Amino acid sequence: MFAELQFEDIIFGVFPKVGGSVLRAHGYWPRNSVGDIVDMLLQMLEIMKALVFIHSHNVAHRDAFIDNFVVQWQPESLAAKKISISRPRIYLIDFEVAMQFSEDCPIEQRVCVGPPLGGSFPSPEMYKRQCPPEVKSGKPYDPFKLDVWQLASSLHKFKSKIPAIDNTLAAMTDDDPVCRLSTQQALDRLGQIVASMPPESLLFEPEGAFKFKSSTN
Repeated sequence: MFAELQFEDIIFGVFPKVGGSVLRAHGYWPRNSVGDIVDMLLQMLEIMKALVFIHSHNVAHRDAFIDNFVVQWQPESLAAKKISISRPRIYLIDFEVAMQFSEDCPIEQRVCVGPPLGGSFPSPEMYKRQCPPEVKSGKPYDPFKLDVWQLASSLHKFKSKIPAIDNTLAAMTDDDPVCRLSTQQALDRLGQIVASMPPESLLFEPEGAFKFKSSTN
């Protein structure tokens, strides 16, 4: 974010111009390979490091779906048949339903109940995003684990054809939030997997697409 502007009770964030949502990185017009997707996933996981950072300041994003990640440009290595010499930056946007807990709030009380409301979602009737079981339960839940579920669940159609990567993404959507990976655990796993593979070995097309249901219907 370049700047922050405040007008009365509204805060505006000034962000760099980008090429589009990561939602369109695969399954649309760009000819991206698994290497491109993983490269962007790693950069999203760098953003997840930022989530770890804001989590350490007791802030949960609560709307960390893939359409809230935007990318500068598409690598299209399948079209070029070579690895890009640079990486596009990926930005996490839309903090309108983010929540911060006070520093003196006990960890066991840093919880939420029901869907994340506010901004574009002023009432439960208007909230149409997918929700994990704990949100639907009506009981208090960990909003930081919600961030993990939201990101991974919006990648549910994407298959890298690399079992370790696909299994990690699946572990990020475990129905039990206690068993669900944290952002740091997911980052560590994917980083180790991709670091062990030469970039050229990832020049093949993944299965599926970055598609997710924005509606619960």
